Amino acid sequence: MPTPKAPTNDLVTSEATAEEGELWVPGVGDHYGQWRRGDRNVSQQHLPKNLALRRVLYGYPELMSLTPADVALKRIPNVEPVATGVTSVSGQVLRLNGKPLVNATLSIGERQVKTDDNGEFTLSPVPSGRQILVIDGESATIGEQHYGRYEYGFNVEAGKPNLLPFVIWMSRLNPQTLKIASPTQGDTVLSNPQIPGLELRIPAGMVIRDAHGKIVTEISMTAVPVNQPPFPLPHINVPVYFTVQPGGSHLEGINAASAKGAQIVYPNYPHAAPGTRMTFWDYDAAKRGWFEYGQGTVTADGKQVMPDANVRIYEFTGAMITTMAPSTNAPSAGRRIAVARQPIRSIPIRACSSIMKPTWRSPTSYRSGSVAVTARPMTPAAPSVLVRTCPTTCS
Repeated sequence: MPTPKAPTNDLVTSEATAEEGELWVPGVGDHYGQWRRGDRNVSQQHLPKNLALRRVLYGYPELMSLTPADVALKRIPNVEPVATGVTSVSGQVLRLNGKPLVNATLSIGERQVKTDDNGEFTLSPVPSGRQILVIDGESATIGEQHYGRYEYGFNVEAGKPNLLPFVIWMSRLNPQTLKIASPTQGDTVLSNPQIPGLELRIPAGMVIRDAHGKIVTEISMTAVPVNQPPFPLPHINVPVYFTVQPGGSHLEGINAASAKGAQIVYPNYPHAAPGTRMTFWDYDAAKRGWFEYGQGTVTADGKQVMPDANVRIYEFTGAMITTMAPSTNAPSAGRRIAVARQPIRSIPIRACSSIMKPTWRSPTSYRSGSVAVTARPMTPAAPSVLVRTCPTTCS
């Protein structure tokens, strides 16, 4: 019979863990299209101190008290940000539990700044036109709490404050990582039991380098709730979302024959019939936004969606699939579709980070099968990221 003190301590520990709320682990129900956390108003625990940014994110409360007479007499407060002639970008970075992420680094070109104690930042001055905002959470690391790196492309208007109309949500990365050989010795498959059916397949002879050119030998895969992404998802249903880190990494082949690019195998969460053809999409932060880059097919067992042999990715800024068949109305490469709002029956899956195009490209395909699993969990629990390496082409 436990003493009264023991359960009290256990309760405090559980509450503290739940309050932290940063390592989101999807449950069985999340594997059927509900890939989200339930805390809808968690972001409003720490409202931006920048009043203009707060209005963009949460509305204009001062307008709610206006009377018909106020409107008739035009006694309406000016709620728009004042144009200062300086081009700037402001936003707020929060953790999944709604608390600010302090010291995260935001940059556009050579201009960079760290978030303050409320998770807010302002980059000023910055260039106008289409820019890439780099969101780097590594500088906010405390102990074993690590955060990822992401890239978001958007248009910056000149001569005024540009206020991001979304919260930048930063998931705490999975503490379990995988060691991989460099270059890869065989066809390597990365998977995560928290996202059944999802696989990242890297061919033999590939070297992974991070955004600073350093060779990567450890990779993590982390589930991210779709209602708390680091930047907005497309305007279609997104039943699963994940990040591979370190973000900003790119794949290089050791020769022309090995520079095949990587492939993503998706879980068939909506249970589409075997043989169903699906469209593969990617995200280009620099120019194109969302674009169609190939096709894939639901496997005979109905569990996964396999890309065609030549359907490969070189960037991880975003990826998804839909059941929408290709048509003459589908956007061509180079045309942005970030605002595709028309109804689409879809099964999108998004990945964050970056893998850039290598020097060489080859259409040669590879297949991967099951062999020994090699993993290096950081805790005694079952590894949450798995690596399978095929010394030769597997069937």
